[in-house]
Amino acid sequence: MKNKLILIAIITTMLLSFCKEKKSSSLHTTTEPMAMVSNSSLIISIGKIYDNGKNNKHLNNEAKKLIKQLHLFLRAIINHNELEIIKQLPTKGKIYIDLKAPVTRKEIIESLKTGNLNRIFWQNVSKEYNSYQEIFSQLESIEVDFFFEGDNEVELNLKFENRPSLGIMSNPIYHKKNGKWKIMRFF
Repeated sequence: MKNKLILIAIITTMLLSFCKEKKSSSLHTTTEPMAMVSNSSLIISIGKIYDNGKNNKHLNNEAKKLIKQLHLFLRAIINHNELEIIKQLPTKGKIYIDLKAPVTRKEIIESLKTGNLNRIFWQNVSKEYNSYQEIFSQLESIEVDFFFEGDNEVELNLKFENRPSLGIMSNPIYHKKNGKWKIMRFF
């Protein structure tokens, strides 16, 4: 299994190195070789970066930071590590579990212990939907596209095999404040 992961990482790196920067009139995308994070069986790689035509090369570095943070977040879900999830929450302001449910940090912490997030992250919600822990623990790789809205907000589009629909699993949104990225909308 370890050799298979190393081979996947090498092939992915080689494929990414052949990609060139693409431009459109209103949206800048880059597919230059980017960082990958691998830990045990989960490999997360950076796909395209969309930056509203501003051509901000520094966003590549921000994407690398975010991919590492996302990896910690997914590992926390897989390993049922509530403390790591809490570290990634902003201390003030509202956080969205989904598009219509803004909640506070305190409410998220309570929900992780016994509420909806506990069920969504670590228990099968129903026969049709697996827990996020089950979904992410079965993956070998995820590719992430970044949709930057300025320098301080980004939506991450996680691409992986058998991904639940957007109605079931949204794209996470991160916001940067005081130089640190915090999750503002969960999956």
